[in-house]
Amino acid sequence: MKLDPRDLIPLVYFLGAALGEAVEVALVDMMEERYIVVCHGMNGRQADDPYVLPPRLKKALAQGRDWIESSDRSGAAYFLRDQEGGLRGLLILRRNYGSLLDVYANLGEVLVSLGLTPPAAGKGLEDLVDQELDRLLPDRDIPSLPVREKKLTVAALEEAGVFQVKGAVNCVANRLGVSAPTVYRYLKKMS
Repeated sequence: MKLDPRDLIPLVYFLGAALGEAVEVALVDMMEERYIVVCHGMNGRQADDPYVLPPRLKKALAQGRDWIESSDRSGAAYFLRDQEGGLRGLLILRRNYGSLLDVYANLGEVLVSLGLTPPAAGKGLEDLVDQELDRLLPDRDIPSLPVREKKLTVAALEEAGVFQVKGAVNCVANRLGVSAPTVYRYLKKMS
């Protein structure tokens, strides 16, 4: 009998309820390369959105691994294989750090309202993306890069784990001077 990832939909809802809103739980059908179910989606992910298998997951799959944890320990993916070993789907768990970034962004205002001195300004998502882009492309006019260099930049950002953070796709798209769907296409072409 062939494995049908859709049979695991109740498990996804169970995990979503058990783990809470700080964890995205997603089920991907690799035959269609689409999300089937997304609980507590980040970056606006939802059912029927396209899914691109990142290079790290491809490598783990080629090594015969059953699952892989993200390099920053913010998530993990479990490979759903059929009896012949073919990849049929993925069960993905990701921690959502977006709410922590929101809390940190508002912390200064709260401290001031209490008559306390706020900490030195921290780095928001845009600052972190800018820092990574400056490291990859020092002294470059990023929006005017040729398409090939933008694709290579997206690949390097993916390898660095930038897209694990909520809002990163939109942030990177803005910095590259392209749309979010374009960034998703670049990611898909990497697979």
